[in-house]
Amino acid sequence: DLPDQHYFRSVHGPTAHGWVDLQLSLVSCLAADIPLPSPDVSRDCVRRGTARVFTGHLDEYGMNINLDPVAQDNPAVLRGSDPVAASNEYNFLYVLGVAVVASAGGFLFGYDLALIAGALPFLTREFGLSAAMSGWTAGSAPIGAIIGPLLGLRFADAIGRRRTMMAAAMLFLGSTIGCAAADSIAQFTIWRVIGGMGVGLAMISCPIYIAELSPPHLRGTLVNVNQLVGVIGINLAVLAGYLVSKYGGGWRLMFASQGVPVAFLIIGLLMVPESPRFLVRKDRLAEA
Repeated sequence: DLPDQHYFRSVHGPTAHGWVDLQLSLVSCLAADIPLPSPDVSRDCVRRGTARVFTGHLDEYGMNINLDPVAQDNPAVLRGSDPVAASNEYNFLYVLGVAVVASAGGFLFGYDLALIAGALPFLTREFGLSAAMSGWTAGSAPIGAIIGPLLGLRFADAIGRRRTMMAAAMLFLGSTIGCAAADSIAQFTIWRVIGGMGVGLAMISCPIYIAELSPPHLRGTLVNVNQLVGVIGINLAVLAGYLVSKYGGGWRLMFASQGVPVAFLIIGLLMVPESPRFLVRKDRLAEA
């Protein structure tokens, strides 16, 4: 019988030409560093344990084993109990709430980049933009969105996924206030670049965060929520442009409206935990 941490109970090997009867599994010998008698002939064996299958090869030079994949986060395997009866317990509403908070970054990704489409006619009229300046004004945020991911991966590994999302939220907040209050097209463009950097940080950190806090069987679904709300953000930005054009309010109101999802993201990030994967990488096991 093996210790629970080896995910086995008992595995018995065959008799090899009478020189040894393997009453211990290859895995237990390897884990306990038990020396095996050197046989005069190599031998392969395949045996099934309680929860896993291993393939072992023994010869006079040593021992090699290959283990099939195992869900090491399965409590039944860790306890050595029947894996079929196992169940991963988690709070679905909590996991969903965490995913929704992180997905606010995906929403802002779509909303921020699409908002300029409705605002551009107002900006052109107010600042007298040429065709070239109109193109630069519209393309300034995507330039920032290129810079953001280049920094985002380093930030996510250095300061954590949650703090990287908070940095993105701060960039969104600065861009929202700056764009709504801009007195010149130059100021407006600078704040759009800053907002684009927030888009880039969110594009990198939000899906990683959601994936690392999701149960394995829900991981793909919850990460796709981030993509879904991004598309919703694009559509709502177009709707905001239509409503402002129809009922008035100007382009400043359009960009000020971005403050609502930004506030939701900031407040939500104050309530959710850091990614356990990041904490483990930083040796903060108790927090993980």
